[in-house]
Amino acid sequence: SQRARELLRLGVVLSEKCALEEARNAFGEACRLARSAGEVGLTAESIARLLRMASESGDAAEAASWERELKGVMASFPAQIPSMVWYCQAVISGQKEGWREAQSHLVQYLRALEHEPEGATTMGRREARARAWVMLGNTFVQRGHVRRAERTLQWVRREFESDRLPSINGLIALQLQLQVPAEF
Repeated sequence: SQRARELLRLGVVLSEKCALEEARNAFGEACRLARSAGEVGLTAESIARLLRMASESGDAAEAASWERELKGVMASFPAQIPSMVWYCQAVISGQKEGWREAQSHLVQYLRALEHEPEGATTMGRREARARAWVMLGNTFVQRGHVRRAERTLQWVRREFESDRLPSINGLIALQLQLQVPAEF
């Protein structure tokens, strides 16, 4: 439903502004509306956003509940899972220091991005790809593959620097200069 999509975008904006309770409410209502409309992709993305919020807030019980629900949706409708679900899964795996799993989710995210229409995510496809590659560079560092991380980040810089994505260019510069992992 259009309203569920609007609430999902509102939740993203609110979470970026640290209005976390309002963001959680927006994601929850988006999930309810998407479920009632039978929109699997929106339901999965709403659940993934709620899972990420629960994980980041340290609420293990709520995170486990949302994770079970998301796994059920993903298992029942594997072809209808939007890219952002994989991104959220990668972030959560990184928070748990499951770097190999985070890497796998990021590869799934990049694959899913290629099949989604432009505008399906809250950011542009190129920015989403750049963010995923920077996060992959971070997983390489975390797993001890510093040279691979360095080559990946240098490629990302060459590929995306002209797009002038401040958050991406800033993370790349920091990671290359300091060779320390960036936060997800």
